[in-house]
Amino acid sequence: MTAGIPESGIMPGWEYQWLVAIPEARGSWVLPLAVSRRSLNAGTPTALAIAQLQTVLAAAGEAPERPVVVFDSHSDVPALVRAVPAVDFLARLACNRRFYRAPPAYGGTGRPRVHGAIFRLKAPTTQGEPDRHQMDEDPDYGAVTIDVWERLHTQAAATVEVTVMRVAVAHLPRRTTAPAPLWLAWHGTTLPDDLRVVWHWYQRRFAIEHAFRFLKQDLGWTVPRRRDPAAADRWTGLLATALWELWLARSQVVDARAPSPSRTPQPGAGAAAHAWPSGPLGHAGPAPPSARKVAGPTGRRPARPGPALSDPTPRPAAAPNPALNCPS
Repeated sequence: MTAGIPESGIMPGWEYQWLVAIPEARGSWVLPLAVSRRSLNAGTPTALAIAQLQTVLAAAGEAPERPVVVFDSHSDVPALVRAVPAVDFLARLACNRRFYRAPPAYGGTGRPRVHGAIFRLKAPTTQGEPDRHQMDEDPDYGAVTIDVWERLHTQAAATVEVTVMRVAVAHLPRRTTAPAPLWLAWHGTTLPDDLRVVWHWYQRRFAIEHAFRFLKQDLGWTVPRRRDPAAADRWTGLLATALWELWLARSQVVDARAPSPSRTPQPGAGAAAHAWPSGPLGHAGPAPPSARKVAGPTGRRPARPGPALSDPTPRPAAAPNPALNCPS
């Protein structure tokens, strides 16, 4: 929870970890399920994620389908699987990770092997032939190649098997060069027949980045400088509730956009916040256009221009104009 990165160094602030639901296949709506402040007592990000998932699942009861939870590369997937076995996990992998295949059959002499052949993400010679392979054409990414290797495990958790997936695209949208491949780890039910579905699941994770930008730039999350952590928790919880209120009020908002033949306009959180007659934070009505932006690019309120400064230098008196002193 920082208001920007100043040029002089790091700006102190409170750090929060969000667990959100993404209710739509497209768009930037997110619904907060758990918001926790990260501290020394909260443990690692994985431990905090486990506590959040267990709390949310206990409150939700038995779900008709197993939810899919998406994580970034800093999460410990085997620890998540052991602590929360009722969900499917999809996590990004750092390119320097390594895994192991299942060990060979026991030969009857010595200690049974725990690990098989090594599998390095950076070394194609150690990967072998994939268990599944799929190639498709995408209008935004060009040729998409997805390879899958099953029954792999880490050195620290040999009993937790995961599926490793590599997604390689020809180019990114509005780019011409090929990016580095995307590596994903999956643990859950059987993968769908179309592997692009899993890839799109991970892409939907970036909806939360739009939510963070909306919280900072439109709702002013980082404008107050809360020194007390309890006050920062209350302010963050209030804005998390505001996202739910905007979601519930989305049907009352008409998004006025220029007609486009390529897509159907869908009102987002920003449109709901600006057009809702009774704002989520108790405003009497929508703010005027000049006052809707509560924070500038650096997180501070934009400065208002003051009165013009007068020049204290004395000026010589103007010479009389003879044409104005003509006798009548």
